[in-house]
Amino acid sequence: MNNPGGRENSSRALPGRGSAQEPSASRVVSVGTKLAGATIALMIIVTAVVYTTLSDYQREHLLGAKQMAALAVTRLFADSCAAPIVFGDNGAINDALANLGRGDDVPYAAVWSADATGRADARLAELGSGMGVEVGAIPSALELRREPDRLVLLAPVHDPDGKLVGVAAVTFSLTRENRLIADVRSNTLFASAAIAAGLTLLLLGIARFAIVRPLGKLVIAANKIERGLASDIDVHSRDEIGQLAAAFRSMSRAITSREERIRARNRDMRLVLDNVGQGFLTLDPTARVSEERSRVVQEWFGVPEPDARFWEYIGRTDAKAGERFEVGWMLVADNFMPLELSLDQLPRLIIHTDARVFELAYRPILKDDQLEQLLVVITDVSARIERERSLVLERETMCVFQHILSDRGAFDDFFDEATGLVASVQSSDGSDTAGLARVVHTLKGNCAIFGLESISDFCHTLETELEGESAKLVDRHKHELSRLWARVAGVRSQFSTEAGITVQRAEHRALISALADRAPPELVHRLASWQFEPASRRLALMGKQLQKLADRLGKGQLSVRIEPTDLRLPAKKWSPLWAALSHILRNTVDHGLELPDERAESGKPSKPTVTLSLSHDRHEVHLAIGDDGRGIDWAAIAERGRALGLPVATARELEAVLFTQGVSSRVEVTSTSGRGVGLSAVQEVVSSLGGRIELHSELGRGTTFSFHLPESMLNEEARPGGDSVPSAPPRGEALRAAGARVAS
Repeated sequence: MNNPGGRENSSRALPGRGSAQEPSASRVVSVGTKLAGATIALMIIVTAVVYTTLSDYQREHLLGAKQMAALAVTRLFADSCAAPIVFGDNGAINDALANLGRGDDVPYAAVWSADATGRADARLAELGSGMGVEVGAIPSALELRREPDRLVLLAPVHDPDGKLVGVAAVTFSLTRENRLIADVRSNTLFASAAIAAGLTLLLLGIARFAIVRPLGKLVIAANKIERGLASDIDVHSRDEIGQLAAAFRSMSRAITSREERIRARNRDMRLVLDNVGQGFLTLDPTARVSEERSRVVQEWFGVPEPDARFWEYIGRTDAKAGERFEVGWMLVADNFMPLELSLDQLPRLIIHTDARVFELAYRPILKDDQLEQLLVVITDVSARIERERSLVLERETMCVFQHILSDRGAFDDFFDEATGLVASVQSSDGSDTAGLARVVHTLKGNCAIFGLESISDFCHTLETELEGESAKLVDRHKHELSRLWARVAGVRSQFSTEAGITVQRAEHRALISALADRAPPELVHRLASWQFEPASRRLALMGKQLQKLADRLGKGQLSVRIEPTDLRLPAKKWSPLWAALSHILRNTVDHGLELPDERAESGKPSKPTVTLSLSHDRHEVHLAIGDDGRGIDWAAIAERGRALGLPVATARELEAVLFTQGVSSRVEVTSTSGRGVGLSAVQEVVSSLGGRIELHSELGRGTTFSFHLPESMLNEEARPGGDSVPSAPPRGEALRAAGARVAS
């Protein structure tokens, strides 16, 4: 098995990467063929040289003998013509020509007299025809001209005194000699070819016995070693091949010894790896699962199919993890991003069908900065996940307990609101995707504020899965959300003591009735409002939520300024608004407030300031949430609005874009914000309560959300089918109404 460190690798090449040695079937020409070709080529060259040399020699020898004879005959003929020319005895010249022409070798001969200038004058006699010789100036000595089929000789004729008196021309036929030369060449070629063939066979035999055969033995031995078999090289010649064989034997023994050490080491390593809690396997650059892997991997996931890709292997257990790995491996194979970033995109967990959870870790094995193998370390983390879930449950139980102790009314309001949101998800058929997204986003934010991390994380995951045209809500989502919320409800039920004011309700009603005709209406209203939640407590809770978000997002310590107020608020009326305002709180911290370094660079105090206020005038209730952060990037909002086809010419139109679902000033989506759902949900709730939102934001200076709600928000809820109690009724009517509210 390949060890994790990658120090010693087996000789088997990775699939798809090419082998260090090409298989023997891919050889184009063997050494024996090369030697045979070289020998044949050499013999052809030698044959050609020998044939050419011998042919030329034989030809020159035959022609040389012919020339010597021709020269002697021509001299004798010229000498015999001297007297007849001087005495004008043409008959004697003809007799000499007749004697010369008796043989077949002289097809033509002629004699000319010479003039005073040394040129041929008149032809005195001639033998033969059709092969005439042109004679101009008479040469001073015997002249020989070689033509393809004859020899032409010109001999000057002198009298006894040495005076030039004529010239004799004689031609000798080369027909017989050319025929002999052709025969000689044919015989020479045959002899040369026979000698070359014999030498070739001899050299090939020697080469095969002395070179090819030993090399063949070396190749066979190398192939056996390549397959991991023992091999004995039977080559003992006293030459370079013998030395090579000796070196190969030494190398074979060294390889065998090393392979044995590697096998022993691998056995030891497999023994160790098969007895540890982790599983190991390697992948090649095409994500094929190697044959060598920990035994526990097969126990967990079964035996992979031959040449199976890793995503196919784990997809049998966790289809979603298999799909994520296949997509992530495309990034690894494309080599577009750094390898570390690409590996970070691969899945980290496998959810087994028997509810076990496995964690994946990836260790790249590189060669020349290229991925050669990927070591996958698989760990069973089921126990750890269960412990983490138990810790989360403990933390959430403690959070619920703390919230009930500190502000039971606020937590009950949250619980009732969240229970309704969960019910909305359970009853949804998935057709209203926008409404479903607002419900899930609101539930996520509210649960995060109250420390219910498991539900908040699930809602964030659900939001991600619901994005896209083909995504939809399925029963699996509903069942998981129902399970998580049932757990919270179970924790709350453990602390189900009823909350109430210190004074018994009957006593409270009696006091209000006694004061009905004696006290000012304002006092009666104040006394009746004691059953409501103090607004200061709710604002303090919002301040804690802001600081918790700041700690989680790395924004540092906040300075939360809460304006004093003595207002008390009916819980049922304000519960939807408190739930919706969680979006504003998250946006304030995540979008609005800068990181400490950014604030230092812009010259702001390192501690961001958030201001909360709640006040009342004769007509409206005013709630404000302001910060001194970066402000809203209206240019980015305008760009988003134009992309959606919305008007962005005026400030009011830009605010309308900001409150449109799907619009956010953030580019990336986080678990806190960025989906463009929160502000639209807030506006919907405020509008349903009969209020309005005013927004003031200055880039680099901060943002303030002002909520203006009707004065009726300070009164108790009306009875089913009735109207809300007026905020300032006549004295007696106000008292009776207050008494009725307390009695309820």
